[in-house]
Formats: sequence, C-alpha cells, structure tokens
Amino acid sequence: MVDDHEKRIKLLEGKKISKLPSKSIKKSPSVMDLLLDLKEEGFFDKPKHLKDIVSELARQGYHFMPTSLTNPLSRALRNKELGRIGKTGKWEYVRR
Repeated sequence: MVDDHEKRIKLLEGKKISKLPSKSIKKSPSVMDLLLDLKEEGFFDKPKHLKDIVSELARQGYHFMPTSLTNPLSRALRNKELGRIGKTGKWEYVRR
C-alpha cells in the first residue's frame, strides 16, 4: 500500500500543474482612443461641437455624458492632437 502511494506521489510530482485557461478580457477603448480614432477617420476635418462628438460616439455604440468628454478633449488639446475654435459662444473642436 505504501509503495502504491509512493508511485502516485512521484507521478503527481512529475506532472506540471497547469492553470485553467483564463478567459480573455476584452478591454474597451478609452475615450482618448475613441477621439483619436475619430480624428483618423476625418471626423474633425470640419469643426465639431461637443454635442456632435457625443452623437457620433453614440452612433458607434459608445454612450458618454458630455461631461465625461471634457477631460479627454482637454488632454487632446494639450497634446496638440486637436485644436479648438470659439464660435457663437461655444467651442468647436477641429483637427490640428
């Protein structure tokens, strides 16, 4: 009986314990990534209001509040990815 247990232990020690395959987690793109994608698609070739950006992202299936776009838009301005123009008392964002 002891010999049988020793054989089992040696067998188990020789085997590598493999982890279960982890589920791949699909990361959703960041707001900044989405804004840069819009830029590459030519969306910002003409000046766009914040509401235009929100509606275009919603059309693509990404629903954001306008307030959640202000920081990424500011970052895009700071990084000179986008520019902005003041028209009719509101800002319009454009390709730089």
